[in-house]
Amino acid sequence: MGIADLAPDRAKANLRYCGWEEERFSARSLDDAAKSGATCVLEDA
Repeated sequence: MGIADLAPDRAKANLRYCGWEEERFSARSLDDAAKSGATCVLEDA
């Protein structure tokens, strides 16, 4: 899964605030997300 946001650091902060653990959105790319099941937070899709 991927989340595109113009402010990825803010998006990650909001995920933490909602209770997501860091490892759930630690994918560095969409390919990594597809392989690992984690979420990738990036600036643009």
